[in-house]
Amino acid sequence: MRIRCAEETVRSERLEAEREAVEVKLQLLTKEYDLVSQQVGSTQERVQGLQM
Repeated sequence: MRIRCAEETVRSERLEAEREAVEVKLQLLTKEYDLVSQQVGSTQERVQGLQM
């Protein structure tokens, strides 16, 4: 019984760590997406300026 409880605790802690890692990865991807979106916007503005 104690082993099963310990296994469940380890599994729970591992899942929590994995969830936190996914949250950090999501934050990084969101920041990267925002940066790329800004760069695309700047590029579109330059292209429109050249077309005029």
